[in-house]
Amino acid sequence: MSRAVSIAREILAKIAAGEISVFSKKEYCDKPLIRTGRQLLQDKERDKPQPIPQRILEMRGLAKRTGWHSYHYGGSQLFYEQASFMADFEDDCDYISHFSCYYPTYEDMSNLDARAYFSWRTKLRNHTIAHAPLSFLFVYAYELLCKVGVASAQQAMAMLGVLRDSFCKDGANKVLDAYLQAWMLDFAVWHDLPLEYAHASFMHFNAVYELRELEQKLVQAQLVPSQINEAQLFELLCNVSSYHLEKSKLYALYPALVQQTCARVFIKMVNHCKTRRKTGYIDGLFGPAVREPYTMFSGAVFYTPQTHADQVRVTSWHVVYSCHDGRWTISKPCKAQKKSAELGNLLHEIDVALRQTLQEVTALKPREIPKYQRSYVTEAVQQVVEEKNRIEAAQVSINLDSLAAIRSDAAQICEVLLVEEERALEPECEPELGSEREPKIELAFAAQASEEPQQMDLLVDEAGMPLESKKNSAANTELLGNYQKRLLQAVLEGKPLPKADVGSMLSVEVDHINELLYELVDDAVLEFDGQQVSLVEDYRKDVEEFLRAN
Repeated sequence: MSRAVSIAREILAKIAAGEISVFSKKEYCDKPLIRTGRQLLQDKERDKPQPIPQRILEMRGLAKRTGWHSYHYGGSQLFYEQASFMADFEDDCDYISHFSCYYPTYEDMSNLDARAYFSWRTKLRNHTIAHAPLSFLFVYAYELLCKVGVASAQQAMAMLGVLRDSFCKDGANKVLDAYLQAWMLDFAVWHDLPLEYAHASFMHFNAVYELRELEQKLVQAQLVPSQINEAQLFELLCNVSSYHLEKSKLYALYPALVQQTCARVFIKMVNHCKTRRKTGYIDGLFGPAVREPYTMFSGAVFYTPQTHADQVRVTSWHVVYSCHDGRWTISKPCKAQKKSAELGNLLHEIDVALRQTLQEVTALKPREIPKYQRSYVTEAVQQVVEEKNRIEAAQVSINLDSLAAIRSDAAQICEVLLVEEERALEPECEPELGSEREPKIELAFAAQASEEPQQMDLLVDEAGMPLESKKNSAANTELLGNYQKRLLQAVLEGKPLPKADVGSMLSVEVDHINELLYELVDDAVLEFDGQQVSLVEDYRKDVEEFLRAN
């Protein structure tokens, strides 16, 4: 009887505790209001604390040594020793952890959280990607930065890449992604690995360096404006500008025009700062080059037992990392990495001025900029647009499709200008119809006016018809079939149409005749309304002569 009473009292205690802490749970879940004694005994058996692996207890013992009793449990060195001790440990615990902590270490985890972490790490090393709290991801990154559990620095870099690709894709874990980008670059510099994981913001330093070098060459007269690569200069300006001129609708229509304008405005600003300022244009926008102390793996729990050897690493974006006596310094083309709002306003003004001048894209509202900058932009836009109009006016375009019509018109003019003596001499020099010789028309431009003009030889027959047209007509006649000839003759004489051949359609035959005679009259000679075929009366004589000649 006493056991039943004790079970009943435990049930009532459980109910009371659940009513008190009903709002203290993070997540709601359904629970039975009354539980039987058998269910209570099953819950007690399931909730019985599981034995902690001896390896974890030994890891905890490392923090109890002399010297590790501070608030931070020994800091990064203790983490390195515990991580090295647990490097090959594997576990298989199905506990779902919600561990969360800033700068997490093993000492911040409970025993169940530690088991859950090592179980998740075991799956990851076996190429199984499982969900994990963000703090677990940071702890694993710390281990890789300390080269724990890997055979080489190359393998650690590869695993950092796997961690980033697996848990930071599609905008997930943005905080971890930002840290990993910086840490992977530091890791590559530290271990002299290829710099393949440079953050995109470091390209800002490269653009500032290149612009400063270009400015110095212009100031020292080592480079003339005509030698500037306008496309490259435009790209550099867009990389450090807060206004994205490369995405403008105007730039999509006139990329070369926008690039030329930006180059001229840049040159004007360089000359302005050369004569009226003590600092250069680029230094005024981004500040001078700096050298300052640098902390490797900033924000990470990192420790190495050996001091790093002296080293100098020059990157392709003109940032230099130097290590001397274990202390790191960094040399950068400028201190800040943010884009220039002043330069952005200037590029925006270029966009505004070009839109107002060309009037082909929707106008933009101007921003507040100094008057001298607006005058520079206006002058550059006027010069570039005037040059564009002058080049377009000097261009000569030839439509090759109209050469046939030009030759036909020239033949008619020559025929009209022939005198009787020339007509009498014409049959003597007339070539055979089978000759491959054709009239040639030479086009001479104004630049070749000093050369002796070539004579134009045009061959015609006795009727005054150009031989080329006659030859083309003969060729077209050969392409007419017997039925097509009979059809054309019947339409011309107003007789009933001949019976079509088997498998042929009247509309197709009419279209074929019009295509073959198009070179003769430059138009369709037959019309077909679906039932009747009729002749265009304007071309009756032309068709009669065509049939008479053939």
